[in-house]
Amino acid sequence: MCTETPLNIAMLSIHSSPLGDLGTINTGGMSIYVRELANELSRHGHSVDIFTCAENNGNNPIIQIGEHVRLIHLTIPEATPSSKEDLVLFLPEICTVLEDFAAEEKIRYDIIHSHYWISGCLGEMLQNKWNIPHIIMFHTLGLMKTPPGEEKKESNIRIRHEKRLVAQCQKIIAPTEREKNNLIDSYKAHPDRIDIIPGGVNLDLFHIESQDEARKTLKRESNTPLLLFVGRFAALKGLELLLEALALLQEHHTAELMIIGGNDSNDTRQQQLKEHVARLHLENLVHFIGRVDHQKLPLYYNAADLVVIPSSYESFGLVCLEALACGTPVIASHVGVMPDILDGTENGATIMDPDPRRLAAAITAFLSKKRSLNYNPESVRDSVKTFSWKRIGADTMHLYKNIAYNCSSGETTGQQNKKRTADA
Repeated sequence: MCTETPLNIAMLSIHSSPLGDLGTINTGGMSIYVRELANELSRHGHSVDIFTCAENNGNNPIIQIGEHVRLIHLTIPEATPSSKEDLVLFLPEICTVLEDFAAEEKIRYDIIHSHYWISGCLGEMLQNKWNIPHIIMFHTLGLMKTPPGEEKKESNIRIRHEKRLVAQCQKIIAPTEREKNNLIDSYKAHPDRIDIIPGGVNLDLFHIESQDEARKTLKRESNTPLLLFVGRFAALKGLELLLEALALLQEHHTAELMIIGGNDSNDTRQQQLKEHVARLHLENLVHFIGRVDHQKLPLYYNAADLVVIPSSYESFGLVCLEALACGTPVIASHVGVMPDILDGTENGATIMDPDPRRLAAAITAFLSKKRSLNYNPESVRDSVKTFSWKRIGADTMHLYKNIAYNCSSGETTGQQNKKRTADA
């Protein structure tokens, strides 16, 4: 029987930093996932180095973000990628910089855990050089991202790399059974290579507070129903759909909408959305809040009557968990984890093939139902208690153990590193 020993984990998040500004173009649920998972693994004595090429904003190249967790910014000499996809062109150089770092630090890693396809390509290179297991979590899949009725947006380069990684990677983590089926049906993945491990929610941070007090703090003390959107402004997030539903909603309810996310006042996409708001005559009802620090999001969730997630595609849906953990119900598209925890409950509902009228009708029905029922936020919160990061970390560690521990010797390279350090 293997005895569990500490692992050294190389976690790759090349295009996005777990400390980036949430709601911006390259920073969303994946960043939260990487940070929370790394810290949970650290609590069990494992060491995690997270590697990124995302902008460092003048900080130190190595940032300690947990007891055994470091964020390491890799600088590529004389390279200026114009987009995240351009990072693929520089992966050999990035690989060399990462290898040099490991050599200088005298670290041998036990496992590579890649997040997103670009990191997966780098992880594949390192796997071949280091001869250690490589796990990938795609977080989103290119073939699934194009909104219905739109021309294909994702590049052939991405799709080709994803298909190759699916065929060659030792293990794939999918957050839901639905995403596992997407991998099997659209990418021909072998079912035995896929483990389902969901995303999680920080149940200490996201908790129930007084709605009245939350609204008072946010200076939104009216009795008007308050809807909330949290996320990036990418087309697949469905913000236009939500705005059009809000306009229709005024036939039955006057409701306001807070939108959290985006870059700044000069952001082109945000300007397009504001112009759409003006065309729909919703200027007094829609409030662009901008970016909100993750620690302050519970205030907004608690102030809202309803969180709306109108995405055409989500691989999981962390916003849904955060809202429910605050006792706030959710209306969402029938994507990601949402059908599993919303349908057939008092927590909200999902909409199949949503259009503005269907979404408006669902919001209207739920607002009416919420007012007529003896609504209990605690029962809503109870529905996501099994999604604690403690559980997600345990499931991930179990997967690591199955593929990284050498049962014949009972040692990992992490344990061998400690021996070498002691001998030195």
